[in-house]
Amino acid sequence: MKFMVDKVPVYMGRGVEVRIFVPQSAGNSPCYVGLPTMHPISEGEMIPPAMHLRTEEAQQLCDALWEAGVRPTNGEGSTGQLAATQAHLVDMKTLAFHALKVRSSNTAVRGGAGETK
Repeated sequence: MKFMVDKVPVYMGRGVEVRIFVPQSAGNSPCYVGLPTMHPISEGEMIPPAMHLRTEEAQQLCDALWEAGVRPTNGEGSTGQLAATQAHLVDMKTLAFHALKVRSSNTAVRGGAGETK
């Protein structure tokens, strides 16, 4: 399965359109997945899954949604973004400590402006 997600204006807000394409395989013609159907249920009735996805397909759907601008509600970025931020913080700490060591070996600043040890 391949997921295609496009940003679209929906009424007064924004939304996305999701298209699901199933490529040709094992003699089957390529096809698309149409609109889901609604089924009435009774209280306590088990609801079957709307679809089954392999992990790779679920990842591709997440990637397509991300590319369309959809982000997790908890506000956290991706693992790659977090790793980049952490590496940047390590670099900044290294620079700050280096600058402090260079400065403290020459002259330490105390209290008010221009007052030195």
